[in-house]
Amino acid sequence: MKDLLKKFSMIGFLALFAFSLTGCGGGHDETWWWWGGRTPAAPTGVLATFNSPATITWNPVDGAASYNIYYSTNPDFTTDTGTKISGVDGPPYTIPDGTLEDNTTYYFVVTAVSSAGRESEASLKVSAIHATYAQADLEGSWYVTLFWTGVGDPPFHPGWLRMRVTLDAEGNATINYYELSDGTTEIPPGALSFTIDDAGLVTQGGDFAGNDSDNVMSSNKRLIIGTNTRGTIEEIRIFRKADPTAVFSDADLANKTFAFHQLGSGSEVGWVRGEGSIGAAGEVTIDSIADSAGGGTIPPSLTGTLSINANGIVSSTGDSFFRGVMSPDKTLVIGTTRNAEDTAYQLLVIQISGATFTMGDLAGAYAFSSLFDGESALWQYGTLTVNSSGDTTYLTYLDSTGSSVLPAGQTLSMDAAGTITNAADATFHGTLSFNKDLIVATFTATLEESPIYGLSLSVR
Repeated sequence: MKDLLKKFSMIGFLALFAFSLTGCGGGHDETWWWWGGRTPAAPTGVLATFNSPATITWNPVDGAASYNIYYSTNPDFTTDTGTKISGVDGPPYTIPDGTLEDNTTYYFVVTAVSSAGRESEASLKVSAIHATYAQADLEGSWYVTLFWTGVGDPPFHPGWLRMRVTLDAEGNATINYYELSDGTTEIPPGALSFTIDDAGLVTQGGDFAGNDSDNVMSSNKRLIIGTNTRGTIEEIRIFRKADPTAVFSDADLANKTFAFHQLGSGSEVGWVRGEGSIGAAGEVTIDSIADSAGGGTIPPSLTGTLSINANGIVSSTGDSFFRGVMSPDKTLVIGTTRNAEDTAYQLLVIQISGATFTMGDLAGAYAFSSLFDGESALWQYGTLTVNSSGDTTYLTYLDSTGSSVLPAGQTLSMDAAGTITNAADATFHGTLSFNKDLIVATFTATLEESPIYGLSLSVR
């Protein structure tokens, strides 16, 4: 009986001592002396960049003696099914060249491990791809949208150009369709060509103006974005590759939700953005809207009903000047329009919504092109990274003033619907695409002490 009481007293003492340590630390994991070490928190700020080789970075974790990295080509992998790299000392970690395949998307998570071997939960999942490019990636048919801001006289003035071109194996272009915002449809004489390097930079050649433009192809090789200066006019350019096997119908628009961003030039500068839905008969309902003037005027192209023909051309009963082009995966519409007086011009990007997102989906490396209008016009072009905590880092930058000074980093937030905000800039509003590879955003900036209104496209 006496021995039993001694054992009970010892157990009670150990429990009391453990409780004391727990009380000091505020949680049961602080009883490290008894349980063999506190379990570290999951790593944050994870970013994977794949520039052959791939580099994984994250924020160091208190109490971590080492880290494990898990990766897979399957986006639904777990730490049980992914390939494991164990015993990593700390960030950054470079995966040996040749381990991963080019032109393949890989997904990564990181865990922290204590000195006693206790492993944390996995970080948010992030992805990276190293795309390699060849001239063959340009071959085929492309829908091209050029949008112009600023003040100028013909042939360089606010407005837009929409056309369809076919590129042969050498990059020589045949223009199949051509329409300017002033109604001109006659194809101008002259040669036009494009070449691409192994990093995805696209160069325009031939007789047309604007050969100094900056353009980059997305890693999925279906989108090219860029910027250019034409006289006193600034330009954003969007090339969307056509798929000859894709067939479209009104069902591709029916019963969909969407987000939209619009930029205006000419006599009506500013941005408009919002969210809405399309009914079974193509009828549009706008659920939320905001604009740079502090109001919420619905663009005419998003009134009435939308319809689409077999080639993916979208039109609106509310706006006879609107024409959009739907992407082959049926998640994106890029369109242009103008007013009846031919004085105001709009670039409209519609993103079909409905996917679910985490901050890890935002993480990655992007190339961006931005266009502004206001008292002055401006374009921006460059590259940046975003980690899983939303922290941005600019890698390259150039704008139409000639400045190459890297902007300060920002911290972005994203909700489960893919809406991106910036606590430091209430004017910023972006949307991550359904396929998580394109960000479209509008915001207000300042140039020469005057507000300018911008639209930005960022592609992986």
